[in-house]
Amino acid sequence: MRAPDEVSSFPNMKITYIKLERQPVFTNLNYDDIEILAGKKLIKGTIHAEGYHTSSPVKMVVYIHGNVLITRNIRVNTKFQFALQNNIPDNASIRVKLFDRHGNVLSESGEYKQANWQVTNEIPKRIDTEQIGTALRRNLTNNGQFRVINAPNTGLSFMHEMHYNTTLQMEMHKTDVSESSSLTALGRSINPIKKFTTDLMIPTISTELVNWAAPQGSVIHNGILYVVYEDSRHKDFGRIVSFDLGKICGVQEFHNEKNILRILEKKVNRKAYVQGDELRVIKSVKVSSFMNTGHGQAFSYNTKTHSLWLISLMNNKKQMLTQINPSDFSVIKKSEFYFLDSVNNNRIHGERNLAIQKNGDINMISVVNSAETNDTNLKVGDVLLYHGRFSGGKLHLNLSRTVIRSKPGYYTQFLSMDNNSGRLFYLTDGAYLSIPAQKWATNTLLYNDINMGVYATEAGGTREFESQVWWKGRTFILTNRGAELMVGTK
Repeated sequence: MRAPDEVSSFPNMKITYIKLERQPVFTNLNYDDIEILAGKKLIKGTIHAEGYHTSSPVKMVVYIHGNVLITRNIRVNTKFQFALQNNIPDNASIRVKLFDRHGNVLSESGEYKQANWQVTNEIPKRIDTEQIGTALRRNLTNNGQFRVINAPNTGLSFMHEMHYNTTLQMEMHKTDVSESSSLTALGRSINPIKKFTTDLMIPTISTELVNWAAPQGSVIHNGILYVVYEDSRHKDFGRIVSFDLGKICGVQEFHNEKNILRILEKKVNRKAYVQGDELRVIKSVKVSSFMNTGHGQAFSYNTKTHSLWLISLMNNKKQMLTQINPSDFSVIKKSEFYFLDSVNNNRIHGERNLAIQKNGDINMISVVNSAETNDTNLKVGDVLLYHGRFSGGKLHLNLSRTVIRSKPGYYTQFLSMDNNSGRLFYLTDGAYLSIPAQKWATNTLLYNDINMGVYATEAGGTREFESQVWWKGRTFILTNRGAELMVGTK
């Protein structure tokens, strides 16, 4: 190439070319694979990135409470491991920065915090327990006759317990795998929810804090899933755990993982530090203080009182109704009541289920046992409906004279309300009955009104169905062994 005339007229001139090096730029940086454990003298892992010279060495500086903990040269996308002089303390504040060879900051992680489930300890305050007396005066022998509607046959026995199947994730204790489970309605189902598939895996490994292996009742309100966990050491006591599905699913979409909670569960149990999206998910899970939960399946949300309702069986056949603030799990009110057999004036056991309609109507069901069939046309396994309201500080329930024959499976697991359709869903392991609540309460129910979903066979076993919830027009079931939230498709 010919030099310009101005240059050629000065043959002894020297021209110096200056190369301007741009600031290296990394994209899609991810610090989640760095492992820092409380009580350990080690930091290891990989920083993942794309962009400028990802194979070039960079300087990594780790800060603890703003002071330099360690400085080392590493390569992004390449594993590293460095020993530390001292143990990483509990609940420290840690950050990681990357520098180029000129000392310019290339990138900085979010703040690392130790992965702990948030426990919302209730501020102690005196809650007087109201004695609201009789909620139901039940008379099974009145006129001796009930209107009986035969339920469709699920093929599952209500007399013999089924054996449970267990997912691979639970059998192998692989809490960080992402295989999905599915349950498909069998041919004898009637207008069923055709299929349930894994939507979100729930923690499974029990600790002193939460018996994660025993989820019971659940509700969804404003995008938050509330699950009652019964403690393994203290019968009728446990905790409520809330999962903010909006925040969790946002991260889930970013990582394309349904098992983000299982991954974090493992990190919590190892006392690992997390940052960024993982820290946001950890903060979206809240654990209540220890409380009297009963078995945990008489659980619902009352839109009239804007509170969680939990009913537990007490001594002397009393029932405890606890109203709970969903934002901080504080107890708003406690009320004791009981059911009475009007014939002999004896208290009777209440049932461990509860469904509250949007208008405040309350529904509970009871299953007839062998001692309750005298002088009536009832049979063992028949399903009774209690319905009513909470008004004037009292719980008022009535007994429908229509009974459903018979129970769809062995264990009564949960009663839920789909407010869009006005139908009650009576859940047992591997099956449900779907019944219009208003028709059942007003004794106008017909056989053709009952829908049914069956997902198990007597010989094949089933997953443990814990509860059924409704959100944004979709239905979910909480299954166990291992625990997961499964979404239904029509």
